[in-house]
Amino acid sequence: PPPPPPAMNDHVGKRSGIVEADETHIGGKERNKHSGKRLNAGRGVLGKQAVMGLRERGGKPVAVPIGGTGKALLHSEIAELTA
Repeated sequence: PPPPPPAMNDHVGKRSGIVEADETHIGGKERNKHSGKRLNAGRGVLGKQAVMGLRERGGKPVAVPIGGTGKALLHSEIAELTA
């Protein structure tokens, strides 16, 4: 995926201490899209953006778009964003 805009990078720094992380997929339902924009490939995560959220205990949450939700990718993203 393309890098996030600069405004989003302002609050994406290294997190330390106890950091909670979770991932999800963001995107609309296929049936709510215009017929020309539908992927017509069933249900699930197809056509949705994977996003990982991080939050230090007592801190503000931050959401970062990621390329997928595989174990290796998630572990590398977490290592990159934590101290």
